[in-house]
Amino acid sequence: SMKKYLLIVPALVMVSCHHSGVMQDVSVELARPEKVVSIDCDTTFCDNFSEILNCFRLQIVNDTILVVQEQTNNANVYNFKAYSVNGFNYMGAFARNGRGPGEMIRPHVASCSNARYLNMNLNSEGKAYAVNVEETLQHGKLSIVKDYILPAGTIDWLPLPDLRQFVLQSEKGCITFRYIGMNNEVSDTFELNKSIDKENFVAYLSSVMASNLNNGKVVDAMIFFPQINIFDTEKGTLKSVAVDEAYSKWESVISMAIGTDTKQYYVSAATSQDYIFAAYKGVSLEDLMKGGLGTSIHVFDWEGNFLYDIKVEEDIEDMTFDNRTMHLYCIEKSERNIVRYDLSELL
Repeated sequence: SMKKYLLIVPALVMVSCHHSGVMQDVSVELARPEKVVSIDCDTTFCDNFSEILNCFRLQIVNDTILVVQEQTNNANVYNFKAYSVNGFNYMGAFARNGRGPGEMIRPHVASCSNARYLNMNLNSEGKAYAVNVEETLQHGKLSIVKDYILPAGTIDWLPLPDLRQFVLQSEKGCITFRYIGMNNEVSDTFELNKSIDKENFVAYLSSVMASNLNNGKVVDAMIFFPQINIFDTEKGTLKSVAVDEAYSKWESVISMAIGTDTKQYYVSAATSQDYIFAAYKGVSLEDLMKGGLGTSIHVFDWEGNFLYDIKVEEDIEDMTFDNRTMHLYCIEKSERNIVRYDLSELL
């Protein structure tokens, strides 16, 4: 029958636009932003952080505190400094650098939305922690609300709702994404494309990850591919969205050594309960190091729709989102300043 035939054709056409990408058995959708806009940073917001010298990570905790992670040295022995989000008054420093009780060496902060606590993993110890920042500052000692034992070979870690965990793991030469349940049982596993010789290309699979503590979804924004992966850990599904045709050339990309002409795409990711924010460069490592090229902040919803491409002049390195005021706080790379953008009109 002719009718049946007509229905089949458009379906075939749609499928042909989806190519396989770096993730095994997952088709990639090429997306264009619904809107491209330029935004200036908030100039009323300056000189608030005189205590900060060399920061590289931001995380808003409990909707009230901006936690800033700094490089430690002899003059600065604490990993973190805390500021009130309301008036930006300095609340104090915590988590002394070291191996003693209540001390830690280079904790890796997990980027999550609506986090009540500061979540971090210490791969060298095989542990992850949720820290109550208010109590820590009040009592002057680290208040650990929850600690997790990490599986062997953990590369990156995020908390999920209900004490579940999301882990990027290297195991027997395979790079896998895993969800771990409340009782440490492994629920789902996603692998990278089988044709990749994993051990050699582990650097190419670098990404920045952030989780949504409301809906249990995780975004994985890739550094060497113009692609984001959204894991729905409750349904066990994965959606991949690319923002540039270059994603389909992944095989030729990984056949070369990483060098100054290797392109870098995503450099940072942050989440809110409704949105994903990912800082995008799309330039070579050499140009990235020179700086001064500005940043595109890509905004997606959790279904993977590419809503906005926000152009900013600043060279953004890390970010976190304030759900209440709709401000995106960022670290500007050249001056190591903290800047913010008001997205309330847009979102």
